[in-house]
Amino acid sequence: MIGEWLEVGAEPRPWRKPRRRKVLFALATVLLIALTVMIALVWPGSEADAPLPGATPEEWSHAAPLEKTLHGHTGWVRSVVFSPDGRTLASSSDDGTVRFWDMSDRTNPTRLGEPLTGHADAMAAVAYSPDGRTLATSSTDRTVRFWDVTDRTRPTLLGQTPTGHTDRLESVAFSPDGRILAVGSDDQTVRLLAP
Repeated sequence: MIGEWLEVGAEPRPWRKPRRRKVLFALATVLLIALTVMIALVWPGSEADAPLPGATPEEWSHAAPLEKTLHGHTGWVRSVVFSPDGRTLASSSDDGTVRFWDMSDRTNPTRLGEPLTGHADAMAAVAYSPDGRTLATSSTDRTVRFWDVTDRTRPTLLGQTPTGHTDRLESVAFSPDGRILAVGSDDQTVRLLAP
């Protein structure tokens, strides 16, 4: 018999019918598992499914998509960054603009104000200072601009600086204390700027 140990020369035991209760329990368990898997595959994710700040890579691998698409740029979007408080998303584009999105309601992001312009070429990257009051933008024109973003609907230019790079800029990042800005370039160097 399958699943039974037999001794040599021993009489085989007769097959017994499984009890009805056990069969029904096993069937109900299989159906419950199948239903759970089907619901997990079909049911749209909710905000509660999204990982919390500081989530582990394992938690992010199970993140539910919000299924929202933000439109407005007319060129490639090169960089996106959330403000430290998470209420604003900034996106830079080859169309030479930075756009701001109100993320207060994650299920319904909306565009904020007019796009930032001013660089002579594509906007490569954006970075918020740790306090969220300043935005740095880099461009393929090899300059960095600093913007006061305390009014999310009307950012104002604080200043512009050449970086000394010899090729287009690709990335910017503030140090955790906000006192240094790192700028990466296609010239294969990183330069550090400090006020």
